[in-house]
Amino acid sequence: MSSPSRSAYERALGARVAELHPVLRRYFAVIPPGAVGVGEGVFESFGTQRRWLWPVLAIAKRCGVIVPGLHREVPFRVENLTEDGRQTATRTMKFDDGDWSMRCRSSRAYPDPR
Repeated sequence: MSSPSRSAYERALGARVAELHPVLRRYFAVIPPGAVGVGEGVFESFGTQRRWLWPVLAIAKRCGVIVPGLHREVPFRVENLTEDGRQTATRTMKFDDGDWSMRCRSSRAYPDPR
């Protein structure tokens, strides 16, 4: 598969992408095949203190969507890349009881036919 011609951000901005500072244009551009965009940090807090939601969120956790509970000082890592012409993001949180990852992949291969 070919690599994406435009990122989701570039498609959303359309011609206005040219108005961005060159550093931001590069940041929001497609990640070339073989390259990985990495971001790391620490969430001050992550989740919700609404305990009544935790059983529902436990189901969502098994589906790779969200983690129940309220967590403090959670280190995370985000990796964005292009695989088989699709944009992919993996977000990994480092909880006290182990790592948890959520993976998103664009629903279609690119280049964008528009």
